[in-house]
This record gives sequence, structure tokens and C-alpha cells, in this order.
Amino acid sequence: MAFFNIIPWKRCVLFLFVSIYISFPSQAQNSSLLTIENLTNGTFSEKRTSPGKWLTQEVGYINIEKKGTELVLHTPSGKRTALLSLRGISILNYRFSPDESKILLNVEAKGQQQFYVFDRDTESTSKTNLDSYYPDIQMIKWSPDNKYISFSHEANIYAYDLEKKESIQLTNDGSDVIINSTASFEFSSVQSSTEYQWSPDSKYIAFNQFNTEGIGSFSIINNLDSIYSSVKQSQYVKPGETLPSVRTGVIEVSTKNITWLNVNGDSRNHYIYHLTWNPGSNELFVQQLNRKQNTMNILRADVETGTMTKVFAESEKTFIEPFELKWIYNGKNFLWMSENDGWRHIYSISTDGQNKQLLTPGDFDVSYFRGADNANKWLYFEASPTNTLHNYLYRVKLDGSSKHERLTPTNWVGTNNYNISPNGKWAFHTHSRFHQPRVQWLVKLSNHAQVKMIDSNVLLKTKINKIKPTPVEYSKIEIEDGVSLDSWMIKPPNFDTEKKYPIIFHVYSMPAAKSTNDRWKGSNYFFYQLLAKQGFIVMGIDGRGTPALVGKDWRKSIYLKHGVLPADDIAKATKMMLQERPFMDPERIGVFGWSGGGLMSLMLILRHPDVFDTAIPGAYLSHHKYYHAGFTERFLGTPQDNPEAYEETAVINYAKNLKGNLLLMHGTGDDNVHYQNTDALINKLIEEKRRFVALPYPNRNHNMRQGKNTRYHRYDTYLWFFTEHLNPGE
Repeated sequence: MAFFNIIPWKRCVLFLFVSIYISFPSQAQNSSLLTIENLTNGTFSEKRTSPGKWLTQEVGYINIEKKGTELVLHTPSGKRTALLSLRGISILNYRFSPDESKILLNVEAKGQQQFYVFDRDTESTSKTNLDSYYPDIQMIKWSPDNKYISFSHEANIYAYDLEKKESIQLTNDGSDVIINSTASFEFSSVQSSTEYQWSPDSKYIAFNQFNTEGIGSFSIINNLDSIYSSVKQSQYVKPGETLPSVRTGVIEVSTKNITWLNVNGDSRNHYIYHLTWNPGSNELFVQQLNRKQNTMNILRADVETGTMTKVFAESEKTFIEPFELKWIYNGKNFLWMSENDGWRHIYSISTDGQNKQLLTPGDFDVSYFRGADNANKWLYFEASPTNTLHNYLYRVKLDGSSKHERLTPTNWVGTNNYNISPNGKWAFHTHSRFHQPRVQWLVKLSNHAQVKMIDSNVLLKTKINKIKPTPVEYSKIEIEDGVSLDSWMIKPPNFDTEKKYPIIFHVYSMPAAKSTNDRWKGSNYFFYQLLAKQGFIVMGIDGRGTPALVGKDWRKSIYLKHGVLPADDIAKATKMMLQERPFMDPERIGVFGWSGGGLMSLMLILRHPDVFDTAIPGAYLSHHKYYHAGFTERFLGTPQDNPEAYEETAVINYAKNLKGNLLLMHGTGDDNVHYQNTDALINKLIEEKRRFVALPYPNRNHNMRQGKNTRYHRYDTYLWFFTEHLNPGE
């Protein structure tokens, strides 16, 4: 049916061209603990204490305490030492010098930010001039010899000389067009590791320089802060458009001379992913990724001549997942993560690239690299070979002489993450499950003995018990031979197998994250419980393409099918569940999600209108051509090379299929996924004569944290719209 009534016309006006405020029924009058008000006012906030920063020269970790006025050293034995205590001054950040004898303090006093150096040996404090560069001061670092504090400012690199107490400008050509070392997110998602790097002997600084001439700009309009609109413009590379030119330079700090490296290839059609110095030889290594993102070259530089030598290269038919080099054996080898054998594993590669050794063999994926203990020759990593919903800590010998050994005790079922001390003896262990908030311990790694509780979240657990939650049920749905999807389900209280219930799916199913993992779901957990108590079955399913620990083929299957394949998987799984579970009402199925989940929600209601009846997508892509090049081209290539893939994966092209109830949400100030996507989709839905509701959030960006009651309004709207159209009371 081409037309339908979303809302009784006497109660609401359909949004097409004009942004209007729609007043929705409030749930605030609900006197129970589980309300929209409490979901969004901090009642169910999780306590997340920062575990502190490990020291490398001492056995201990650092915390800022006493409301930001005290810097404290803790040892695993329980000793607490206040390194410094300030009156009326808040410590915003701190950075230890490499030998940990000095601390750079970023403090706030009387509303002003200032920078001081505290000498632990003399217990003296000296002021620096770094605050004169505030607020545009970034990437602050100590030189390895403790003599300089470097930073970037207005697209240039500086070094503050502690002895002379003056700043030296090391690059002079920084401008709106020439950017030294500080490329922004909008250029590319793979430019996140472009920070400059000091050489181990403190003689050189390696950095990337970006020439942004010819880069397109995107405008975001602000209609609220004045009677006249204002426009914010920022450079943003769309797929297939001109990338910034990037070249790598090495500054000799004493002379300020720059040697430019001779990296092969078109400087506007590749990425320099990371720069790293070999700690043993003072040689610079450069990771060069081609624009297609399927070939990574690891290059060694001669910093005096600029000559480059290829040490190692890896290619994929689809795309490469970049990995920052980790040095072992004082620079004789580096660690590398690869999927070439079908699984994600860690390899040890000699500096000349001639010897490559697999350290984590087996039919399983490594989820995270967690550290290398060179002294005791251990490699630490996280994985879950037998249950891909979970995550545990393992170790193997760095020389490959041992099988992987699980360190997480068997009683810690669920998701476990570790922050390991530099000496490999201690770790902060964080554990959670779908229904259990995080707990964090300081543990001794040799036997996983719990030394100190960091966070217990007892208060939050008490509140969970008070709402009497219904349990989560996990299951696998086999949609075809060899392809099984993970899913979870929360049923309403007093569930009756003889009744039919409406279903609400919360989806993401993107390469960035797996949403069905058995880990704490934060505020979403309470919203799921609220929906269940209203009479909905709440579910989640992950399609192919998520970072599931089931092998490379699963993760790379979305190449040229980004968004389409996982949506088709979820729809197929839903149809199978409807056949197997008669309590699921096939006439009342809704879906919602944000960002990638917004794209997935649109794909499901527009590409599979026979299954999904109601959808609330938020901050979504309506066409991949509107997103930025670095992310999009990884999965679809360029629109010039693969125009068919761009059109097949463009949800806007399925607008004509709309049959159900659609409510669009998007912040007009979104500088990540531009509101342009919603304008384009609205225009297409109008062309196709389809009825829908659109709800713009003025000036809100992608995370929707701006403005009074924004989160309340968003969750309240979810509840209202699903209740209105899926009728849980029937």
C-alpha cells in the first residue's frame, strides 16, 4: 500500500519541508524507578573510575584524586604516595618525562589554563610558556632525553626548551592549507595515527605534512544562535574526491633542517598510516597504505638522504586492517597483525623483513594485542576461541616456543579486557556481561589474584535488582550452510507462549563493532527492560561484516556490499525465527538504530518491507557518496571504480518500497554523518509519494549530547512511536 496513516491527523502534522516540534506523551508521570526520566538523568549511571596510568620506571600507577587537586602514586602492594598536592588548582592532565623524574602539569587556576613542570627530585615547580599557545595546542610530548616538550600549534610543530625556557618553532609553513602533523578526521578515518614522533636519541622529529589545496568544504548551518544564520565550513573529503597530498619529513631539531622522504606513489592517492622509530637502531619506519586500502607497505627510511627501502608488504583482495608496529627484542623484530591465513593472528617479523613467524597459531582470531614483556619473553593478547560472544586474556612466548595459554580464570565468563603494566606482572582487569555492569580489579597476572577492587558498581547492581529485569536469552540462527548469526532476546515479564508479541530490534551490525557481544550494554540495557515491561520482545542480531571472531571471510564479506549484506542477513534470520517462534507477531516488527544502526534500520524497512513494519533510524547514511572517503572507499572502493556498488548500497534507492511507519531522526549540526543525508532521503520520499515523519534536532552533532533534554526527547520518542504503531497492549 503506497499510503498509510502514521499518526491520526488531528494529533500531529506531517513533516515534509518545515522543521516543527512534535509534543509526545511523557513517561515522567510513571512513578516506578524504570522511567525515561531516570534513563537520561544519571540515575542509572555506571561508575567508571580511571584506573590510572602505569609508570615504566617504577612499579605503580598514577591517579588524579581529591577532586583534581592531588597527583597520587599507587603501588600494587597498596602504598599510596601523594606526589604533589595543590590548593585551589585543578589538575586537568599530566605527562611524565620518559625517565619519570619530571611531570608536565596542565592545570586550571581561576579559570585560566597553565602549564608547569614539576621536578620530583627537587620537588620544585617551574612555569612554562605553553599556556600562551592555548587553546590551539595539541599533541604535547616529551623528548626522550627530557630536554624538550614538543607540541603543535596552528598547523606547525614547536619544541619548548626546558633549560632556556623558550619555545622553538620547528616548522614555519603551517597555514589553512599546509598542515603539519595534525590532519583532521574528515580527511580520512585511516589518518588517525599521523602524530609526529621523536627519534630515540632526540635528534629528530618525524612528521607528516598535508597539503589540503583543492579539498572540498562542507557547510553546516546554525539557525539558532542569532536572528541571522551562521555557517561553519570544514574540509571534508567525499568518496572519489581529491585527497590531501601527504609527505613525510624528518626535522633535525638542532638545525631545524627538514629532509623529505622519497615515498613512492602519488602523494594524493595513498595514506601514511603510522610513523615509528626503531628503538634499537634509530631508524624510521613508515607504513604506507594505498588508496584502495588493500596493500600496506612497511618502509625503512634513511633520515639523512630521504631514501626509502621496502621491508615488508601485505595485500588483500578486499581491504587491510591497519596495525601499528610493536617493537620487540630492542628493535630486532616487530610485531604485525595479519589475516592472510584466514584468521587474525600476530606475527613476529625481523627488521629486514626476511623472517616471519606466526606466534598465535590456530583456527581462532586475536581480538586485541595487549602487550609484549621483553624481559620475560611473553606476548599478551585477547581472544575467545570457543565462544565468539566473549573475550579473554591469553599469552604465548615471544619466540613461538609455547602454545597459547589462557590467563583469565574460567569463572570470569563474559567480556574481559586488560590494561597490563609495562613489567608484565600486573593488570587492570575489567569484566562485564550483557546484564552485569563493569567491575574492575587490580590483579597479579601470574595467578590472576585480585589485589584491589577499583570499581564494583554495587549501587548500580542494586538498582538493577530493584527494577526486576527479565533475563537475556542468546541463540544462533543458521541462515545458510556455514553462516550462523548471533542474536539476543529479552521477553516481557510473565511471558506467555500462547500470545503473540510485537518485536523491536535494536541494530548496528557494522564493521566498527559487534553489538551482540556478551558485555554490559549501558543505558541501552535499561531501555530494553523498559520496552519489555511495556509488552515488547526486544532483540538484537548481527549480520556478516561485523568484527566477529569467526575468521576473515566473515569480516571481509561486506566488500562492495556494505550495509546491504548484513541487512539481508538480519531479514533472513527474522523470517526463520518467525517460523520457529509462533509468539513473535509477523505483523508488528519494529527496528531502531543510530549511525550505522540508522543505515541498517533504513535498509530493513525499505529493502525488506514485507518483514519490518516500523523503523526509527538516526544519524544515518542515505547514500555512501555523502560520507567521507577514508571509511567508504575501504568497503566500496571509489564511485568511479565501482558505481554499481554505490547504487546497490544506497538506501535512498529503495525509498519507493516504503510501506510501513518511518520516523527519521538526525542532528542538523552533525559533522560526521551530515544532515545532507536526511535532506536527500526526504526529497526522494516526497518524489515517491511516501508518507513519513522527520524529526531534526537543531545544532545537535553526531553524539546528540547538545541541548536541554535531548536524550530524554529521543528515548521518549522511541517509546511513543513504537507504542503508537506496534500496539504492545493487544
